[in-house]
Amino acid sequence: MEKDKTYKTLKRLLEAGSIEDFEEIVEMLGKTNLSAYLGIHYYTFSKKVKQPEQFQIDQVAKIAALIGVEPEILLQLIMTNYKKKKKK
Repeated sequence: MEKDKTYKTLKRLLEAGSIEDFEEIVEMLGKTNLSAYLGIHYYTFSKKVKQPEQFQIDQVAKIAALIGVEPEILLQLIMTNYKKKKKK
């Protein structure tokens, strides 16, 4: 995937803590693009987006590398979302 302004903007938003849900990342980059980049089926990827805690660590690391952020930023976002869903 060629990096463009979207990736730079997303990186800034993540580093600033402005992204509150993993789905926001997917909306910006697209399910088709990300599922192809990770090498997983679109349907499997779609299920994982709804439950991001189901992503494997290496998949999170690949997405982080694509965006240009540390994997810990995405892992923290996933854990925060997971805790919110569990409280409901």
